[in-house]
Amino acid sequence: MLDFIKSPLEYIPLEIGKAKLYKKGDLWCISNEGREWMGYNTKTMWQAHEFLIELHYAQGICITTGLGLGIIQTILCQNINVSKLKVYEKNKDIIEIFYKLVEHNKIDISKLEIINYSADEMKNETCDCLFLDHFEGESEAEVLERSSKIEKNNNTNMLWYWPAAWHYLIFLEKRRLTNNVDSYLSWKEYTKLKSLPNFIDNSVLEKFKVIKEMYLKNASGVSKEILSNYETRNKLIEKFAKRGIKK
Repeated sequence: MLDFIKSPLEYIPLEIGKAKLYKKGDLWCISNEGREWMGYNTKTMWQAHEFLIELHYAQGICITTGLGLGIIQTILCQNINVSKLKVYEKNKDIIEIFYKLVEHNKIDISKLEIINYSADEMKNETCDCLFLDHFEGESEAEVLERSSKIEKNNNTNMLWYWPAAWHYLIFLEKRRLTNNVDSYLSWKEYTKLKSLPNFIDNSVLEKFKVIKEMYLKNASGVSKEILSNYETRNKLIEKFAKRGIKK
């Protein structure tokens, strides 16, 4: 079902300055100063599937943040609904690695403008879609605070951030809510981000379901454990409730 959502780039080992692109088994990783930033599994491609929501809404002028492995940028360059694309990336070495990959793949990025500047300091930009993906291990509170600052300093019709889908799923599990329009709107109100999509339909709700299944199947470490624990807890509560046992 999701095989078509993959990085358009073929990755090759590269090292420029303090940045390095290398392969570990099925995983291509990019690091800076020895710290691994992100990876892309060429077998499952699940990291590309994390962009299901962004790809659903992408149109017109889009701004992204954090270049990473260039997955969403190269996908959006091929999207006929996207007229112009920008990415804010503060690391010059990461940018140079991306240019080498583009050259190797002979891929058209004529829609794309790369801005070597901190995304957190972005101001006075106007766009149809703003996709934030320059966060690393920050807490949910910090991600929301920084996203709110960027939202206030710029003008966009729609905003989405990584890992918003993860935050939404945890919001549902913590409160034992069903994935539906009302629950989504409650989560949106909780985030205080006004530019999150106002309108979602069944196709978007289905994408959240797919993303959850993807995390449970492919994500590793703490993220998968947290989601699995909430899901298991809620199933047990429901089971006990049916038997008349209070939680």
